[in-house]
Amino acid sequence: MRNILKFLNVLLFSSHNLFANNLSVIPPGPVTNNTKLEIRINLTNSTDSTQHLTLRAYLNNISDTNLIYLTSEIELVPSKSELTIFWLNTSEFPTGNHTIIVEISDKYGKITIEQWPIEVFPANTKAVLGLSGGWIDPGVLIEGWGYPRDRKVDEIDIKDEIDAMKRIGMSTIIITYVEYKISFYPSEFLDFPYYGMDVIRLILEQADKNGMHVFLGLGRGVDDLLLWEGLGDYDRIQKGIDFSKKVAQEIWDMYGNHSSFYGWYLTHEANDIGRAANYYNPVAEFCKNLAPEKPVMIAPAGTPIISEWVLNTSKIDIFAYQDAVGAGLKNYEYTHDPEIRIADLDSIYGYYSKIHKNTNKHIWSDLEIWRSNPETGYTPFLPAPIDQIIQQINIEARHVDFITGYEFLSMMEPEESTLKLGGNKAIVLYNQYLDYYHSTFLSTKKISNKINNSLDFIVYPNPFNSSTIFEIKNLIQENILGLDIFDIQGRLIKSFNFNVHQNQYTTIKWNGLNNQDLKVSQGVYIARLKTKNGLFSVKLLYLK
Repeated sequence: MRNILKFLNVLLFSSHNLFANNLSVIPPGPVTNNTKLEIRINLTNSTDSTQHLTLRAYLNNISDTNLIYLTSEIELVPSKSELTIFWLNTSEFPTGNHTIIVEISDKYGKITIEQWPIEVFPANTKAVLGLSGGWIDPGVLIEGWGYPRDRKVDEIDIKDEIDAMKRIGMSTIIITYVEYKISFYPSEFLDFPYYGMDVIRLILEQADKNGMHVFLGLGRGVDDLLLWEGLGDYDRIQKGIDFSKKVAQEIWDMYGNHSSFYGWYLTHEANDIGRAANYYNPVAEFCKNLAPEKPVMIAPAGTPIISEWVLNTSKIDIFAYQDAVGAGLKNYEYTHDPEIRIADLDSIYGYYSKIHKNTNKHIWSDLEIWRSNPETGYTPFLPAPIDQIIQQINIEARHVDFITGYEFLSMMEPEESTLKLGGNKAIVLYNQYLDYYHSTFLSTKKISNKINNSLDFIVYPNPFNSSTIFEIKNLIQENILGLDIFDIQGRLIKSFNFNVHQNQYTTIKWNGLNNQDLKVSQGVYIARLKTKNGLFSVKLLYLK
């Protein structure tokens, strides 16, 4: 495993707690077995004396056989930090759920441990065939923006929307902006009206509970077209930089303690990415000084001017390319025919993938789940047909590592919502995508251990409404430690123990009872088989 690792140690300046919770994995997961993971650990010395630290990383268990990365001694002088970066190829992992464990120790034996759970799916594509992230435009919450709702938005509605994203596999959230002529958090310096509800806090708090990852978008201030009309105006660019730095500092001071705060999104979009670097790079560097381990992302416009050189000289970490299907972009014009753009997606994303090949920049997709409104020619947008969204997913997954869907709040709405933001069409799309998600990720699965192909884990039926069968084929009688079932929040529901003497074929029936012999509620559950050589997981859908 060690020969697949690369590492880079970068000295950065910061002043947080020694051994702070500063571990990030990019992409955050889920991923396929064709993904290159970037692991970042930021170590900070806030003491008055020089510290001597050693960092070790393990996969699933702390043992010599599971060691995947080891540093030489790191010397940290007071008030400085060191960002350690290394890379893992998931092709070397068994498929299923894993935990990346980072152990930091000093010369006195004091140990701090950080962990990052990640799920690896077997696939022929680079990305998982689904929307692993979702965008939130807080502006659609404002009445009068053209998006229907049945009543006024309450705080509980924000939390319910985050839960609804989690249920369909959107474990990463990108908040497009924290302000847009209205402040969606109680800012002390923004000269905009306050929405009256701390939307940013509500999203982060619920994401904390759900184990999700959130990018915070800095907004555009009063200059929406900064990177379109202002590229040659350096005074204008500097004003944009200064504004973005103030927003970044304020939201870091207010929300930096949230476990779900994953990264930064620079809201200003651009076509000429090289020239836009005059804005992007200083803002990205400022964000990285606040939190070196947190990635910075942009979403280049539908026809970006970009090259391998531009990527390698950029301070941006993640490029989430807009697929521009919503308005059917072709030759810099909106055709309002999504099929025209879909026909070009393979070549477009193939080019993006090609220029990323010799860089350490992450390539993601910003997949549009909206379509132009025929009555207005553009906004307010309408939910896209599910068959076109699936087409987009299947094409873009060949070329990118992570797919995100733009925009969730107004385009998808769970059926049980009493707010009904986005109206009936948003409810229809949510239900259609929920069906797609279940059929893609919750169908009967056969998961094989790549280290030992003689162990198979099969579940049927799935979905189920009364009971399901776990079938384990264990031809060489590998040591199986147990089978556990968890709910979607990660709470243990049911455990099955195995005898010391195990058969080559084992079947276990689960009838929907927990460890207290009480019926569990319908929903999504995770079955996890523990063996000596790793973990194997299958998602279950229990229907009553």
